Amino acid sequence: SDILAGTTGLITLTYHLTLADAESNMLAISPGYTGVDGDVIFVRGEAANGCFDIVMLTLTVNPLPTITLQPEDVYSCGNDGDVATFDVTVTEANVTYQWQVSTDGGFSWTNLAGETAATLNVTPVDVTMDGWLYRVVVTLDNTPDPDCPIFSDPAELIVFMPMPLACN
Repeated sequence: SDILAGTTGLITLTYHLTLADAESNMLAISPGYTGVDGDVIFVRGEAANGCFDIVMLTLTVNPLPTITLQPEDVYSCGNDGDVATFDVTVTEANVTYQWQVSTDGGFSWTNLAGETAATLNVTPVDVTMDGWLYRVVVTLDNTPDPDCPIFSDPAELIVFMPMPLACN
């Protein structure tokens, strides 16, 4: 603001729940503060020379999607034509989906091109896919505010190795 305009050097910012606290520079909000939509906080900017200004902010907290049914592990025999199906269920209607796969135990994830529905069908399943993990990124449309994505729990594709038949 005008009081701090042209100030050089460090400006210290503190956050307060009341204007009185901001004016007296008392009871600053701790870093772990979690506000809710509509909360009002007061930001105090103070220059090294002691001059300060206070700005009132209203928090906008965008909601995350609510996953009500997580994807579950799928067991397959890895036979020709086997299909592994993973599902997710969310509460909200205005969401988008992007399924991902990890072939390294969850260390890294890759988007699966075109897999943007609540259900993922992996086909054909073969034994080389044993242990692969699948998850979905669900994004809630908060237009005009930023969208808020959340990751489902990973689900594992477990492929049983075919047993060789022994003949006598």
